[in-house]
Amino acid sequence: ELSRQTRFVRQLLLSVSGASRAGKL
Repeated sequence: ELSRQTRFVRQLLLSVSGASRAGKL
């Protein structure tokens, strides 16, 4: 379950990072 949670958090961070990048562009 831990790896599953970490994977979810990682995906969430990537999503936020991508949104931030799109906003800057």
